[in-house]
Amino acid sequence: MLNPDSTTHTYLGPDMGFDPSSFDALCVAEARSMIAKTPRMTAGTTKLTANEIGMRYEVEIENSLASSLAALVSDTPVAEDGDHLFSASLALQIGKLRNFVLEKTNAIVATPYQCEELQELNQSAAELVTQLNIPMPPMVNNLMGVRVKVDDFNPSGQIPQGDGLIAIHVDKPEMFVGMASMMVPGFDGLDLANQSEPVKIPAEMLHMEGLDVFALMTKNAIGAAVGEQHAKDLVKFMAAKPQDNGTFFSVSYDMAKQMEIQMAMSEKFGIDMDEDQSPANEVAEAVRESYSAMLGRSRVDMRLTGDGLVIDSIISFK
Repeated sequence: MLNPDSTTHTYLGPDMGFDPSSFDALCVAEARSMIAKTPRMTAGTTKLTANEIGMRYEVEIENSLASSLAALVSDTPVAEDGDHLFSASLALQIGKLRNFVLEKTNAIVATPYQCEELQELNQSAAELVTQLNIPMPPMVNNLMGVRVKVDDFNPSGQIPQGDGLIAIHVDKPEMFVGMASMMVPGFDGLDLANQSEPVKIPAEMLHMEGLDVFALMTKNAIGAAVGEQHAKDLVKFMAAKPQDNGTFFSVSYDMAKQMEIQMAMSEKFGIDMDEDQSPANEVAEAVRESYSAMLGRSRVDMRLTGDGLVIDSIISFK
């Protein structure tokens, strides 16, 4: 793409609106140094059956950078599979991530790009250094990951509400509890550190009527069950097996239910169908019903390895 006479640029350049003719030798060299960090992406089909489609994307990353990125991933368990509405997991060591980004941005500030087209990167790096140098609260700096599992979501109430499970993985859970005790009167009375079963949080602490929340603390996480029916599942949820393959983000959701919720949210916020377009609306509604009857689940897993980034995606059909 950097060579205006190449076959690649001849075919793709005009459609992408990319003109490298203004790049001098210095700009080309700096652009190539950036490209060398992630030189290639490969994509392909991993599964193709009557009711499943699987895809994989592999982004090659320069070895030292890939290893540094992989070291940021924590052992937080991945998103659960099942018949629930939605589950997700983020497994990144926030303190290490901050230090990593600060190191890379400081390097740009120390040796800024000389190419005129890359000056915005220099400015963004300088601004980011200023922002990252602001001290982070200890409980944020110790954050290792977050997991959530939602079994139901009602968008039609005055306040949209869902029920399910959440776990916040931290390096020192007792520090997190200590901070909560200072901010929420009476929280220390729950004595989470010495409980083996979920403890119900009093309604006066939540300041939300009709909401049942149960909490549990383990050696590496603080968990909560929203909805009394899920309290019994919290212990198992908190005891999920740690992952060890570099997955830093994973998500699984019911596509048909997600579509239904989107429609309900549209109606709630007054995005009504135009009566003048009723024939088109009827067709759109028929298509939505057809999709709802056909769609199953979607799952995406992103992981970092010593070679780069791997993204696995699988879609199932009923």
